[in-house]
Amino acid sequence: MYFSYIYMGQPKGQSGNPAGKPKGAKNKTTKQMKELLTKFAEDKIEDVINAFDELEAKDKVSAFTSLLKYVIPPARDTDADKAGADAVSMMIDRLFNREGKK
Repeated sequence: MYFSYIYMGQPKGQSGNPAGKPKGAKNKTTKQMKELLTKFAEDKIEDVINAFDELEAKDKVSAFTSLLKYVIPPARDTDADKAGADAVSMMIDRLFNREGKK
């Protein structure tokens, strides 16, 4: 990649601290919050279901669809991602070629 010529830091995947946090390890506070929120959700699920049952039909649909994003990952447009990556790559090529001519 072009940036490796500019950035002279650690190689990809190395932090420079072998005793550092392992890759994928969760932040202690994040872990505690997830546990707290999971317990809260488990304790209050009946209240949530009862509140949902009291909603009007259109509000039930809105509530349901807003919760889906936490269960189903959003669809990705891989063609658009590739086109965007290609456009960025072309811009970088043009920038480096222009700098080389000066």
